[in-house]
Amino acid sequence: MKPETLAIHAARCPDPASGAIAPPISLSTTFERAADGSYPKGYSYGRTDNPTRSALEQAIAALEGGRSVSVMVVPGKGSMIAGLNPSTWSYEPRPADGGYLDVQEPFTNLFTQGMITRDGAKMSKSKGNVVSPREYVERLGADTARTYICFMGPPERGGDWVDEGAEGVHRFLARLWRLGLEVNQRTTADGELPERPEAGVRELLAKTHWAIDKATRDFERGFQFNTAIAAVMELVNDAYKLKHELFGDPDGDPALRFATATAASLIFPFAPHLGAEIWELLEGGRVWEEPWPAADPAMLARDTFTLVVQVNGRVRAKIEAESGLDDDELLALARADAHVSEQLDGRDVIKEIVVPGRLVNLVVR
Repeated sequence: MKPETLAIHAARCPDPASGAIAPPISLSTTFERAADGSYPKGYSYGRTDNPTRSALEQAIAALEGGRSVSVMVVPGKGSMIAGLNPSTWSYEPRPADGGYLDVQEPFTNLFTQGMITRDGAKMSKSKGNVVSPREYVERLGADTARTYICFMGPPERGGDWVDEGAEGVHRFLARLWRLGLEVNQRTTADGELPERPEAGVRELLAKTHWAIDKATRDFERGFQFNTAIAAVMELVNDAYKLKHELFGDPDGDPALRFATATAASLIFPFAPHLGAEIWELLEGGRVWEEPWPAADPAMLARDTFTLVVQVNGRVRAKIEAESGLDDDELLALARADAHVSEQLDGRDVIKEIVVPGRLVNLVVR
């Protein structure tokens, strides 16, 4: 095999006192692959006999004070160029903290996404399980491919690619598109949302503001795109469930229009083509020029909630309870349920646990 050369180029930091910049360091190491094309033993990063690491450490050690601004590793065949920020190397201090820069680095932390697998295995051409985006973009659209990847699971964990999952996301986007067309055809843009919505109108508006709040918090708490998309799916489902009773109602038409346009706005980061089209149909203009929607706190407050009742930790009932009930009232409501009272018959309650607004757990023996 022909020997290959690995070149290491390292640029020096300016001297903090004089501002002078020393010439860059350029080092190289030569290695020869085996007859079968494999790299020498220990070539994987992290081994002391790794030629990449050896040359890199030589470059770092040769810099004044052991500091560098940037390091570039270039394999001889030119198959890969990796730019490595010095802040990510354990043996280099952050330049700003060392007094070498007047500004902080443009990032505060490193987020590493998980791997997308196929049939539980890492994708590989040799295994024949590689997913080509082109096929899915041509068949289902770029919006579907992008939304499905974000919907697969928490981004730090990755997920397993399943064709049925991509098709399910495609059906959801098609459903949202049909809703947008129907709402545009059956309502007008001159309606106003009621100040005191009632019944189905309030239910849909409350769901809309819940979806805004949910998606916003999921974005802010660590790129939880999958649950943000799930919130939009719930909103679309509720719009379909309530649309027949709301169409033609002076308060229902604006509520449907608002809910559908909001769904388009929330799905826009994942399905920009579809989101922009629906928004333009219902609201006019460009959705990316609009501010991110804000949830109305008044609409997030609920008159009732689902009280989960457990006996010895097992769910025995789910009861619709009024918001604001105290612990004694929640306990009385739980005990009055037929399924719960059956579990309590002839047994002693030794402990009562109440989580306001969520559950009652009765420990019996």
